[in-house]
Amino acid sequence: MITDMAMINEVEGTVTKIRRVDERNKTSLVKQRIAVTSEEDGDKTRFIKPIAQLMMDCKVGYRDNSSATDDEIRDSLWRRARRVVRATDIPTLHRAVTTSNELREHLEERDMHMGMDNIEPIALEAFLWQSHAQVRAVNAVIWMCDTLQLGWPVKKAEMPDAKGTVECKKRSKSPSAQPGMLKVLEEAMEAGAETRDPTWLAYMASWIQAMTNLRLGHVLRRSVPVERFEDWMVFFCKRSDHKHNRAGFYWGVPSETSTGYDWTKAFLMEYDTRRKGE
Repeated sequence: MITDMAMINEVEGTVTKIRRVDERNKTSLVKQRIAVTSEEDGDKTRFIKPIAQLMMDCKVGYRDNSSATDDEIRDSLWRRARRVVRATDIPTLHRAVTTSNELREHLEERDMHMGMDNIEPIALEAFLWQSHAQVRAVNAVIWMCDTLQLGWPVKKAEMPDAKGTVECKKRSKSPSAQPGMLKVLEEAMEAGAETRDPTWLAYMASWIQAMTNLRLGHVLRRSVPVERFEDWMVFFCKRSDHKHNRAGFYWGVPSETSTGYDWTKAFLMEYDTRRKGE
């Protein structure tokens, strides 16, 4: 009887220890996610001023609030800019600010003056067609009009039919990765890594995207390596675009290609070198 009670107490003690470790791990993970989110939010604050200034230049809110003072409208636009920046990823914000600056320069170079608040369809159309980055410009203009309500005549302008734009994606889909494509990527990865060609990392990123079905932005800008197992590499993505996963998520990818090449060793060496250089 005494022996049985001792065994029961030992089991209960083990269960209690496991629960404590589990709770400690959960607390640590929550703190890590909060720190990561705070760090990313801090990086995004630099976009608040240009986004707010863009809306002010476009006279957003003036037509519907004729009795409001300039200070009231300005304060409202700053609040909207903060909300938009918090809810939007950095690449999208960067594309929007870059495109709006280019559009402003384009209007200033025209013989006939035209402000950001009174853009004509032909002027907007000319800017998009003359842009050296049509995909980025079209997507950014559409996002700014939809999100910031700038009132630009997007529907009246003849948009470039460039691959990768929002309008083009509605009509066609990119082909799925085929075994032959993966084989070429894996061979390029291995050859580049063994010869220390820095461009091999681009092949690796495309290979990881094909293996995980993640967006390239998640792989390149938001993810960090966590742990390497025998046949698996685990990463942590700092933030997801889905509301239920805003705090981030873990994802993994095989540590070897189909030919048996272990790409993680060369990758971790490159990663550590870049981290030390920051």
